[in-house]
Amino acid sequence: MPAINYFQLTQHFNLREFQCHHCGTVKLDPAVVIKLQAMRTELGCPLYVLSGYRCPTYNTQIGGAKGSYHMLGQAADVTDYKHSPDELAALGKKHGFTGIGRYYQSNFVHLDTGPAREWTG
Repeated sequence: MPAINYFQLTQHFNLREFQCHHCGTVKLDPAVVIKLQAMRTELGCPLYVLSGYRCPTYNTQIGGAKGSYHMLGQAADVTDYKHSPDELAALGKKHGFTGIGRYYQSNFVHLDTGPAREWTG
């Protein structure tokens, strides 16, 4: 996997956090990182990107949705290990994310800029 430098995108997020875990490629809609930074600023604690961009191969390997917004660079799975998926989902919605998935067992939320919809995984 090619190494992506730690190019700082915002005060708290760098490019490497969004790279594909399979191939190292990064595609990122600037709106995603701007909204995540707003969430991070309001939370006052680290917000961890568990999954950003996913190449089609990786998305298939992990069982991602066929039309996943991760493959467009328009989604991120995040947690702060402190707040519940419901709390993070509400904050994501407040800051303009429109696709919101709550994953209680793994304690993270999926946030994207696609059509308005919500689900529990």
